[in-house]
Amino acid sequence: MSKRSVKASRERTIHTHAELWHASNVVLKSGEEIAKGSAWQFLASAIFTAFAFEAYLNHVGPQVYERWADVDRLSPIAKLDLICHFLKVKQGSEISTIKELFNFRNKIAHGRTQTIRDEKVIRPEDVDPHFSDIPRDGWENLIKDKKFAVRVRKHVEILANRISMAIGDQRGPFAYGLSTGMASLIDDLHTG
Repeated sequence: MSKRSVKASRERTIHTHAELWHASNVVLKSGEEIAKGSAWQFLASAIFTAFAFEAYLNHVGPQVYERWADVDRLSPIAKLDLICHFLKVKQGSEISTIKELFNFRNKIAHGRTQTIRDEKVIRPEDVDPHFSDIPRDGWENLIKDKKFAVRVRKHVEILANRISMAIGDQRGPFAYGLSTGMASLIDDLHTG
């Protein structure tokens, strides 16, 4: 008597840039909903936005420049400039925000211990409020609220949409990859 088995195969194309874009949105929403610890959610959102955009540039790059492997080690801004040059995509006012985003990302990725000092003359009644607010580095000021995370997502999306349209991608820049699966019935001729 023959037994039956099923041969199953599946495949998934992972668009890392889309996954990171989604992660950026999820942690942003979490920070908006829960105030306690929200600065870290806004930090994560901005970092995921930077990672998503760089991954998107690495996704598009080989489509517009056949020697992309030769320039793969360039900075994200240099990659962006190259892609925009080949596609004749205009970088609008959002480029200053995108540069700020990658400066922020680099400061976090290559962080160093530092001491921040300030000194000022204040009124006696302002002493307690003064000491309740600690000195902050520039990147810390950017994550005190959601404004930076929201702004960088908006500006990255604007420029990514322009690039997506230039390459004729109707699905948009942060579309997920596809998954497929197939199963077929097979006869097992061996009996046990």
